[in-house]
Amino acid sequence: MASKDTDDGKPEGEEAEVSLDLSQAAVKRMIADAKERGYITYDQLNSVMPPDQVSSEQIEDVMAMLSEMGINIIDDEEVEEGEAPVGELVETSSTSREVAVVGATSETLDRTDDPVRMYLREMGSVELLSREGEIAIAKRIEAGRNTMIAGLCESPLTFQAIIIWRDELLSEDILLRDVIDLEATFGRSLDGEEDIVGAGLEGVDVDASAAPRRAPGAAEPELDADGNPIFAEAEEDDDEDGVSMSLAAMEAALKPQVLASLGEVEVLVNAAGTNAPNRALEVLSLEDYHDMIDANMNGAYYCVQAFLPGMRSRGSGTIVNVVSDAGKQASPKAGPAYVMSKFGLAGLTQAINAEERARGVRASALFPGDIDTPLLGKRPVVPDAVARSRMMQPEDIAACVLFCVNLPPRVIIEEILVRPR
Repeated sequence: MASKDTDDGKPEGEEAEVSLDLSQAAVKRMIADAKERGYITYDQLNSVMPPDQVSSEQIEDVMAMLSEMGINIIDDEEVEEGEAPVGELVETSSTSREVAVVGATSETLDRTDDPVRMYLREMGSVELLSREGEIAIAKRIEAGRNTMIAGLCESPLTFQAIIIWRDELLSEDILLRDVIDLEATFGRSLDGEEDIVGAGLEGVDVDASAAPRRAPGAAEPELDADGNPIFAEAEEDDDEDGVSMSLAAMEAALKPQVLASLGEVEVLVNAAGTNAPNRALEVLSLEDYHDMIDANMNGAYYCVQAFLPGMRSRGSGTIVNVVSDAGKQASPKAGPAYVMSKFGLAGLTQAINAEERARGVRASALFPGDIDTPLLGKRPVVPDAVARSRMMQPEDIAACVLFCVNLPPRVIIEEILVRPR
């Protein structure tokens, strides 16, 4: 009892000091918890700083401090369902200044199985892109698209697919809408520039073809408030037929231009080739071996098989295979895999002439020596500028190709061996 009397007899100033210290400790704890969550509710703020015990100036100071820290003050209704209650801060005893947190559950805010919340929580931690970041990503997307298109253009299977599509379009086995997006292409040139391509629609009323048709003798349809006819459900199905007719009109206009752009392949030049730095038998890997055989010989064969049927059906065509002088004589400089692929390409040229000469198709094999191309960078010892200056240039080989192509059809140049002087 004496002790109690002693406590009751404390001066009011001392009680105010204890209450103030307790409030400051509770505020620190509240701020620490709010930083972890990123927000605090008004009820939690009021429980720590009751308006009847704390001055309005102190409350405003704390709220301003929370705002500077990026901590939002929200209503209890805005707290997401399923999140653990934060708990209340209470004094453990009347004489102690310690503060304890009483929680209603031990679950943490990070524990959830909801994929939407998991995604939103993850995205909330990702910083927004700046203008420079958006531009950088756009450039990467464009570069990736260009790389993809370049890879497709280098694949013989791409050209084979284009030729198959062209033949199927001519035989009407497929529709043009199965190959291209009619709505995206119509109204533009095939090069992507704004150019109305409606020349094939002369005399075709596209709007009329898309309008729903009414059976002969049927009553006039009712009109709505705007004067537009009201059609029944069965007539709405006719709208789909009208749209189909509109697509057919666009296809009729685009098909001749698509076929003209594909054209007829009259000349095929196989000039792709590769090698590897470790090209000698002692160090040649199986992977490098297959890469050279696939690019130098199999790739040319695939292209020949893709375009030869069209040449055969027309009774004309020229195939030029750029081989190498390594296809005439093996040398350590070229390596065994490269030599094998080039001997095979030379044999393919001879086989084409043996089988297709009577059908009007001819083939020529060029055997060039050293050419100043990027392929020199794969040599075990890369030639210097002086050595490159004495080599042939790509335009020299291009002139040889044109010579073979421009000769009259009655002439076949089966082989050309060309070297630097």
